[in-house]
Amino acid sequence: MNNLEERLKHDKPKVSVNLGANLNAQNIREGIDVILECNVTASPSVFEITWTFNDKSVISNLSDGLIVSGNFLVLQKVKRSHRGNYQCIAVNSVGEGRSNHFFLRVQYGFIVVMISCGHNDNYESKLRPEI
Repeated sequence: MNNLEERLKHDKPKVSVNLGANLNAQNIREGIDVILECNVTASPSVFEITWTFNDKSVISNLSDGLIVSGNFLVLQKVKRSHRGNYQCIAVNSVGEGRSNHFFLRVQYGFIVVMISCGHNDNYESKLRPEI
């Protein structure tokens, strides 16, 4: 096999991020579990997969509900703070491949804002949507 044939056969990883089965990107509500999958096509095989959130490395953090496992990123009981751009990075002996940014939009309910109307402790409540 000559150099050109060898080069054509080996390339850096091609990477994409998909939302887990049965999840709709337009309907991610606070409190559900979200799975992001890093899909990789590579020759030779990858030896490292990492994730970023808003361009910062993600590591497993059970107290924040983040689990990195192989090519999966699990967000347990997703929160508003999980809203943002996720990216998967795969590395093989040829180089590094990066997915496009995957924007996770987390929908959440209304919050009640209490406004004091005077010294008699009368309050007016207003519902304000938080999206």
